[in-house]
Amino acid sequence: MLKNLRHTLNRVRWGQHPRMARREPAQVMVLFALAFIPLMGFVGLAVDGGNILAQRRIVQNGADAGVLAGLRDMARGATGSALTDAESYARLNAGAGFKANNPVITFNPNSSDGFTDNSGAHTSESSATGVRVTVQKQFSTYFIGILNIPTFTVSATAAGKLQRYSGGIGPFLVCSKGLLNTDHLNDNSSTSDDWLTGGILNFGTNPPTVRTEALGVDFFVHGSKNGQNDGDCGWEDASNFKGVTDDSYTGCSSVPCSYPYSNGTTSGPVSYSVAGVQGCSGTSDAFTDGCVAILPVVAPKDDTSANTCSPTTPDGSMCVRAWVPFQLRTDPTVANGCSGSNCHIGRIIQTVVLTSTAGVDCTAPCTGALVIRLFQ
Repeated sequence: MLKNLRHTLNRVRWGQHPRMARREPAQVMVLFALAFIPLMGFVGLAVDGGNILAQRRIVQNGADAGVLAGLRDMARGATGSALTDAESYARLNAGAGFKANNPVITFNPNSSDGFTDNSGAHTSESSATGVRVTVQKQFSTYFIGILNIPTFTVSATAAGKLQRYSGGIGPFLVCSKGLLNTDHLNDNSSTSDDWLTGGILNFGTNPPTVRTEALGVDFFVHGSKNGQNDGDCGWEDASNFKGVTDDSYTGCSSVPCSYPYSNGTTSGPVSYSVAGVQGCSGTSDAFTDGCVAILPVVAPKDDTSANTCSPTTPDGSMCVRAWVPFQLRTDPTVANGCSGSNCHIGRIIQTVVLTSTAGVDCTAPCTGALVIRLFQ
């Protein structure tokens, strides 16, 4: 009996038992088949799930880029190309990522997309103040194709609008007609070639806008005393006005408004974050060269059509009609009673897109210093 048992055990050890030899391969195949489907599910969940989340973020970037491109065109007055550029930038940015060599991208599949008004509702190009973009992207999957899911589609929506710069605190009060052109700073005479004839603002628009002749021109914005001919715009005796604002005043968030000036030499604070350009920060004498500050521009008192402040601007104040972006630099070589780092030259750059300062809703077409706000 023991001899038969030993013989049987030897056969099992060496795989010679007939029933053991038949069962082992079949059991492994069944177990593998049963485990393969959930195993692929876990792998697919990890790999494809991560890719889906990444693609969703990429598509959102594409939608955001499309909105920013469209609003940039609108801020430049090129509303006709806003949606075309929005689509181009959206497709370019949404088409990146793994497993996306030939993705199917659909632009603006929703009827509410395109031009929008201040409330976010769909509107015509002529009355648009914003843009809404939806991007859909279909891409190939990795492992979940085994589960009959060869492709997956994600979508994202972005919306934004233009707002007018709401105003705030600025270091200098700038006379719209009293700016000296830097070509004639040493002249210091009250002749017509010392400044831009007619001033820098076009009062034919509401609110006033910067004249094209003033764009890209360097002006003498402020000096140690009064850096402008007729810098007070006729409001007060120029000997009292030093070209700076009241450093304690924080009002004048809309125009027209009365803005008090300082008789001393201390300027009001300024700190604006400007997209693509270094914003100014600190006191007037500590501006970094090349920074951008948005300055209050004063209307001439003797021009009743331009002076629309109501009630009448009190003594020690001036009527501000616009906020204009200036790219500032210091120029200690300038004469005209100016010396050291207190000589500020400003180049008007018209429209600047702000990223950190909320604005106020405007009626299309929006003009002046504009704010782009992404709200979806």
